[in-house]
Amino acid sequence: MDIPRLKAFLLAARLGSVSRAAVELRIAQPALSRQIRKLEEDLGVALLVRAGRGVRTTEAGDALVTRGDALFRSVQETIEAVQAHAGQPTGIVTLALPPGAGKTLAPQLVTRYRKRFPAVTLRLRSALSGLIRDWLARGEVDVALIHNPPRIPEVELRPLLEETHQLIAPALSRMPDLPDGLRRLPKAITIDMLSRLPLILPSRLHGLRQVIEAFAGRERLSLQVTEIDNLELIKTLVESGVGFSVMAYNAAQEEVQRRVLRALPIIPAPTWQLTLATPRKQPTRATVELIRMIETLLAELIDQGKWRGTLIQVQQAGRD
Repeated sequence: MDIPRLKAFLLAARLGSVSRAAVELRIAQPALSRQIRKLEEDLGVALLVRAGRGVRTTEAGDALVTRGDALFRSVQETIEAVQAHAGQPTGIVTLALPPGAGKTLAPQLVTRYRKRFPAVTLRLRSALSGLIRDWLARGEVDVALIHNPPRIPEVELRPLLEETHQLIAPALSRMPDLPDGLRRLPKAITIDMLSRLPLILPSRLHGLRQVIEAFAGRERLSLQVTEIDNLELIKTLVESGVGFSVMAYNAAQEEVQRRVLRALPIIPAPTWQLTLATPRKQPTRATVELIRMIETLLAELIDQGKWRGTLIQVQQAGRD
């Protein structure tokens, strides 16, 4: 049923006059009369008949008035609801990011999101994965990127990309003393060699440490670890020649490019997944738009070679 034609008929029926309805709708009377005739042709019945200087409804017209008012209100409410979603989202969205991912992703993400959705307040929190897991469990964030999370009650998890880990070493001029039998580091590091190096890693609470410990555990090897739960401090100590660390290239990319740190491949390479985590509740439009922007920006950064990783959702999309 054509909604403008229904609107024209309902108004003419209520006013008892086509000419008065035309004035109220601000259209010419002949045009309004044509709309009503078209509606009658669509339905195959007469809806209005002349009555003196005005019009009155037929039995079919009465039936349409009875149901048509409710139908028209429903259509109007639907249109208003859709148009409300087409407007700018508002509110507050809290995003949690690991430090390495945040350093690469946050500058462009915040710039784009603020420009696209100026009415939304975007809050960023940064921590290692263990703390982000706690924030999610307590419902303190709307969206999070987290590495290798366990199942969290009332939280949906969707892997986005896979990254490999590398040995992070200081510049040659600041190399610490190497274990007996090692005169210099080779171009690629074995797990046996990794177990002999003085490592600086987060505590076992965090995903990175869990990945490296599991990697060494498969070979029944133990690691020599100094624990620090702060990524920037870990990199500072490695840069100073205190020891070595293991992390995804993305987390030390800036320092490697400045040549104050070096990234050496580990063979076979330990890996982890960067996962999108959201509470199991109806997300706001501001949250949905943030998730879309994150996914788009991640793909762009990988395509541009600014983030080393393999998108997982592309592989999964072909199987859905």
